[in-house]
Amino acid sequence: MKLFHVRLPDNVSLGYDSYDSFVVACENEDDARNTHPSNGEFGGGIGDWIVQDSVEILIVKELGKAGKGIFPGVICASYNAG
Repeated sequence: MKLFHVRLPDNVSLGYDSYDSFVVACENEDDARNTHPSNGEFGGGIGDWIVQDSVEILIVKELGKAGKGIFPGVICASYNAG
């Protein structure tokens, strides 16, 4: 399992009450790209994250291998509260 940082491009902002990035433990980049930052499942939450057909715009960077004892899912997320 690996750790990935997933973020919106610099030119995309969803404004207040929305996520802009998160770190997730998962098997591959596709799983990371299709994860929703609030609960680890992709929900297509308009307003707090992007819609499912927009996942190709996300910037995904592999951070490295997850350590022992790390469970799959979102480790932390950045939320812009309004």
